[in-house]
Amino acid sequence: MALFNYFRAKFYSMKSKSEILISRRDEVREITDFYLSKAIHPDLFKDIVRTISNEGLSLAEKNRIAFGMFTYKHFLSYKKSADMNLVRYVLEALEEKLLIISMDFIPSSDKIYQPNENYAKQMNDFGLIENIIFGFEFIINNYRKSVYKIENTANSGDKDIGTGFLVSHLGDNLIITNHHVIDKAKEIKIFDVDDNELGFEILVSEKELDVAILKLNLKPKDTEYLVFNSIQKVLSEIITIGYPSIPMTKEAYQVYHRGEINSHIEDYMGNKLFLISAKTSSGNSGSPVIDKTGLVVGMITRELFEKGALLEKGKLPYYGVIPSNTILELINKL
Repeated sequence: MALFNYFRAKFYSMKSKSEILISRRDEVREITDFYLSKAIHPDLFKDIVRTISNEGLSLAEKNRIAFGMFTYKHFLSYKKSADMNLVRYVLEALEEKLLIISMDFIPSSDKIYQPNENYAKQMNDFGLIENIIFGFEFIINNYRKSVYKIENTANSGDKDIGTGFLVSHLGDNLIITNHHVIDKAKEIKIFDVDDNELGFEILVSEKELDVAILKLNLKPKDTEYLVFNSIQKVLSEIITIGYPSIPMTKEAYQVYHRGEINSHIEDYMGNKLFLISAKTSSGNSGSPVIDKTGLVVGMITRELFEKGALLEKGKLPYYGVIPSNTILELINKL
């Protein structure tokens, strides 16, 4: 047992908390289901209450359990054996992500937690709880196969690269990208992350909105649909997935950037946009901007800058994003 505890301690000291949680995904989900059971698993919750309420507890503790208020020891009572370091890690993650609330005002020798019921239920209904717990690394691995490279060949033979991403609408497999990514093309090709070419047709391309919607002939295997979030909170963290142009490289590579939402603006044409701090380049046009729950809050459209402004005036470019609301309105018109 001493040797086992030594190696377990080494395991925890050598890995980040996120790596530990992802590497033990099934156990993490089991712990999560326990502490969120009142919100998302009523049958499991009934079994938990029935099981741990029969263990000589005080009336006050039984009442708390009946309301879904659990300590870390309650999981051990229910499962009879558990890695308590992992339980604590999961509880920290759930509390940090606001899926559970610490009931600090209740006197107790152990910290008491209750599910943030409405939020937990909503996130569970959308299948986003694991995204929230495991973070951006997990989100990237989950959705990277659903972000595509779009190759635009002009009449001159010059090629430009853009990005598109997969969503579902009324049973159709749609790729969302920018109008300018496919505009004025002699030939357009779409490739998945493994460089397989995909068949498609163009449904609509709106120049003023800079949004284009394409329909895939066949949904690629092992891909997850991206889902929109119509709320873009200033200073909330985001990531982008796309195919930016990289100097001195032969191919276009899928690249991930992290940043935050900086402001909501309106351009000269009256289009509503928001700004992000994540680095972008020309091939990022059409890239999804994804929040911490794994939902798409918008799509990169272009850099906002004046020619020569950096050298002449010291003005840095900003990166404009089309809000998901605008994209959803266009999809709903199909």
